[in-house]
Amino acid sequence: MTTGAIIFAVGKHAINYVAMAAWSAARIERHLGLPTTLITDQTVDDSAFDHIIRIDAQQNDRSRWFADFEQSVPWHNLDRCDAFDLTPYDRTLLLDADYVVSSALLHRCTVDSDRFWCFQNAIAAGDSHSWDSFGRHRHPQYWATAMAFSRGSQTEFIFDSMRMVRNNWQHYRDLYHIDSLLFRNDYALSIALPLVNGHMQPDVSMLGAMINVLPEQHLEQIDEDTFDVVFGSKQRRRRCTLHQQDFHAMCKRDLGVIIAAH
Repeated sequence: MTTGAIIFAVGKHAINYVAMAAWSAARIERHLGLPTTLITDQTVDDSAFDHIIRIDAQQNDRSRWFADFEQSVPWHNLDRCDAFDLTPYDRTLLLDADYVVSSALLHRCTVDSDRFWCFQNAIAAGDSHSWDSFGRHRHPQYWATAMAFSRGSQTEFIFDSMRMVRNNWQHYRDLYHIDSLLFRNDYALSIALPLVNGHMQPDVSMLGAMINVLPEQHLEQIDEDTFDVVFGSKQRRRRCTLHQQDFHAMCKRDLGVIIAAH
């Protein structure tokens, strides 16, 4: 059975997701021993990846405000729902380009061939803020930032349901009372999983909570697997250290600076 990671890097804009994916591929190979396939609509150097799959990106005229860039940038996130059809692997680890692998945390998810895995809980680095629900009625939220799955009818139903949400986004916004106009894969996954599980919340959570480094926080790399997160007001700056700890770098500008320095 083949096992590997896939990362999407779609669209050309202020955030260089291809560079992030290339940097991540090396870390995935080092910590998890997995090959990485890039799924993209761009022509890129293939030396950093084991495979490249070219796609025609889903048309999307939406933009999203990024606090660290202090501007709205094009938001291309409609293609991840097609991951089940696109992956070349029997067992797949699907990661956002800005998910930083610094440990073997996800190894268990890649060897358990029967389960669908994702994060259900997320917390802010060094802070008490957490995310566990969405919509006005606080439906339980799952995170599409990192998912592990195998080929099979159950997984196919999950991704088919995510596509259904994507293709009928306004309907599901109204149904779940979601204020955001922007389609998010996190919401699509959070809606799809209970649908496939008989309207019950499934047990798919990975180990622990995913750590988010927020756009308003500052990320610094200390060594290969150690990062400092600086946050708080100017009058009271605080710092926490992430050592051999995976995290989701929502502070994409700082992550880009770190990657460019390599």
